[in-house]
Amino acid sequence: MFIILFGVTGSGKTTVGSLLAATLDWKFYDADDFHPKANVEKMRQGIPLTDQDRMPWLAMLRERIQTSLNSGEHAVLACSALKESYRQYLYIADEVKFVHLKGTLEDVLQDSFIKIWKNIDTYNHTKGSLFTFILNITRNTAIDKTRSMAYKQEHNGLTFEALMVDKNDSYQPQIDYIGVDKYVTALAPQHQELINYVYFEGYTQDEAARVLAIPLGTAKSRIKVAIGQLRLMLN
Repeated sequence: MFIILFGVTGSGKTTVGSLLAATLDWKFYDADDFHPKANVEKMRQGIPLTDQDRMPWLAMLRERIQTSLNSGEHAVLACSALKESYRQYLYIADEVKFVHLKGTLEDVLQDSFIKIWKNIDTYNHTKGSLFTFILNITRNTAIDKTRSMAYKQEHNGLTFEALMVDKNDSYQPQIDYIGVDKYVTALAPQHQELINYVYFEGYTQDEAARVLAIPLGTAKSRIKVAIGQLRLMLN
């Protein structure tokens, strides 16, 4: 099987994908590593890629998928947001599965994989397949998450995600009124600046990394740590 996790920047593709691959003892691939040098240079300069730019990249991904399937290798691929035409191009066999990561799904998957990792020793093949074992844990985690969210909404609770700014949304939250600013200022300086750029000023993670002149991976790691700290504060 070849699983392709796709979604927008910051949806957790790399985090979830690598954890899933490690849990299942599968191979993990990051689609960004397959871009030709010309594409990498364009992205470094902030120039959007065209469909023509992406064709060599898609061809390399398709070849990687075909090679893995031919060799019997199970793998997970973390990929950027894919258009329908791109997905059709990469769907070369029924063994290719697409998973769209977004919002709450990321939290559910991460929580699920952590539980799978911690409880994998309890798996008994005589009681069912590994897929069923994983499915049951994921389903129960999703139910718990839904109930938790419903409880918070019923009691007018706020989550940090509810305060995030959509770059395409003209609405700007009244930060001083909500009181989130005092929590942000409690973060380490390198975490504060990233949160301000990405969640309050509408920058993408890649844009923020370039503005701060730090590697994208470093930016993602710092944002993940910062969000974890903010969640603890808000809860």
